[in-house]
Amino acid sequence: MGLFSKAKTTRDDLKDEAIPPMEWKDNPETSANILSGLTFAWMQPMFSRASYLRKRGKYLQQEDLVPIAEMDKSEHVENLFDAAYNSYVPKAKKRKTDEGGQAKEKDTPEE
Repeated sequence: MGLFSKAKTTRDDLKDEAIPPMEWKDNPETSANILSGLTFAWMQPMFSRASYLRKRGKYLQQEDLVPIAEMDKSEHVENLFDAAYNSYVPKAKKRKTDEGGQAKEKDTPEE
């Protein structure tokens, strides 16, 4: 053994390593610029994290995932839906008219 020899590490040694969960300051999707939003570059930290964990025989956990944006949470979507549903006014059905502008009689099947 030389002076600078390192002990070999195996995947099993790396599996036992405690890795803290990923922490997000805020939702990167909502703070991403237009180019990042179009190319999903804002997801790069999570992809890097997945690669790092996979090399150690681990996988992403729920705590590592991007937090849900406020605008995507069910409470917000429910409020938007309720507002739209409550303001909905059904349109009156158009009556079929003939060439003279008179309402056509409904065709009734002959018995």
